[in-house]
Amino acid sequence: MIFYDYTHTKEMFYLKKILALWMAFLIMIQSTGYVSAKEIPDLKIRSGILIEEKSGKVIYAKNTKEKLAIASITKLMTYLLAEEEIKKGKIAKKDKVKISKKATVQGGATLYLRQGEEIDLEELMRGMMIISANDAAFAIGEYVGKGEANFVKRMNEKAKEIGMKDTLFFNPNGMPLEDGRQNLSTAKDLGILAKYLIDHHGKELLKLTDTEYYKNEDRNFRKESTNHTLLRLIPEVDGLKTGYTEDAGYCLIATMEKKSLNKEEDNLRWISVVLGTASKKDRTYESKKLLDYGNENYIKKIIVHKGTALENEKGLNIFKLPFKMILPENITLLKSKEEARKMDIKTLIKEKKVTVKEKIKFPMEKGDKVGSVTFVLKDNTVIKSDLVSDKKVEKMPMILRIKYFFKSVSDAFSKGIGKVVKGFL
Repeated sequence: MIFYDYTHTKEMFYLKKILALWMAFLIMIQSTGYVSAKEIPDLKIRSGILIEEKSGKVIYAKNTKEKLAIASITKLMTYLLAEEEIKKGKIAKKDKVKISKKATVQGGATLYLRQGEEIDLEELMRGMMIISANDAAFAIGEYVGKGEANFVKRMNEKAKEIGMKDTLFFNPNGMPLEDGRQNLSTAKDLGILAKYLIDHHGKELLKLTDTEYYKNEDRNFRKESTNHTLLRLIPEVDGLKTGYTEDAGYCLIATMEKKSLNKEEDNLRWISVVLGTASKKDRTYESKKLLDYGNENYIKKIIVHKGTALENEKGLNIFKLPFKMILPENITLLKSKEEARKMDIKTLIKEKKVTVKEKIKFPMEKGDKVGSVTFVLKDNTVIKSDLVSDKKVEKMPMILRIKYFFKSVSDAFSKGIGKVVKGFL
């Protein structure tokens, strides 16, 4: 007689069902382009990079030094030069820009500018950054550079100044020239440009690039932002710039800030660059994969909190200054989540050196720079930061008067000895 183990048969049935569901789930996530927690994304791009904005640390890189056509991503440099001239006071956002014939015949995306009309510079900058208007970008270049040729020269000079070693500009908007030449750059250089812009002009720029629609009631004009797909897909995304020509393919620089809910971790801002994708959909979803990869695998650990008061330099410890020297921002380390779990914050700092600023001007406002600090970590990583005053101080404290007096005497003595020695030589 044969006996059947019905309990075992049922267990096998349920086990097979669970395995079947699991296999279906794996197939589903692969088809949707999901990036698992520790998986480096395999992207359908010609070139790309992922950077943590504050530290500049590169998390992902593919063909980052390959020179490629960058199309309308060019407009980030045009924006940068315009914004710098505005901050210097040489031009103003309300300046009227007279539109040239050459600006009106630029192809591609356009504000439909007319020759001879005068448009506020600010409106041209909005059109350029929200809907990638080529006519607006060209008009901005002509106005800021007092001519197209001079502006292009300044674009290339600025690129070299900020470390973009493999970039070459031919025009302010990224359109192909009649002879086929196009503006060229690399994923690495474009990461440098995006970081520089966010560091120096982030507030103004991100306000524009986070806008879903360009509206101009006077011109009866309304159009969707070129960034709108990614803005809707990831709510935290607030920029930055798309680009397309036949040679460049579909390109995108994206940026987003991930807010931390953990008081021991700082917010993270990512910059992703993807160049040479095959479609609008690809540039959007490949960018999303990069941003997801950063968010799922990395955190920014706070090792010293913003507002922490640090001791004065050694020579002044016996005196009490009438203000505290505090950190203006968190001191952080970008680490993979796995590395962060193993970190012991209490024993991380090997050495700390605090220095009072050589000459502090009074009256001094709260937040004015009063010194600096250098941290040396156990692995010899060096982190530097300014120190600022925690309050307003009207008059120079006596200890600083004494310090500056003896410093001036010492300097005068050193110069005098130098002259005597020089006389004997």
